[in-house]
Amino acid sequence: RLEKLKRDKEDSEKAAQEIRGHMARDYGAKKQYYALYGQCYEEPIQGYSYTVCPYDKVEQKALGGSTSFSIGRYSRWEEPREGAQEAHVMLFSGGDRCPARNREG
Repeated sequence: RLEKLKRDKEDSEKAAQEIRGHMARDYGAKKQYYALYGQCYEEPIQGYSYTVCPYDKVEQKALGGSTSFSIGRYSRWEEPREGAQEAHVMLFSGGDRCPARNREG
């Protein structure tokens, strides 16, 4: 019984930590980017499949391949420059290094 109470307490603490992290995310001044949370989008481009999961990660995989590479994990939003017409930019960092390719013929 004591072990179950300990597990329940740990589960509750983990859930509370996840909620605090979720609430601390920057969803925009009007929470306009909230709908992106928990979503993933996949797009094939030039022989690769890119999966973008806002507020989480971006991955690249060769079409038909099974190995994916991390392009990065969500870092933060970059605000547009004052007076600029551009949109916010979501930044990702810490991805895998690009595997070296043999460039010789």
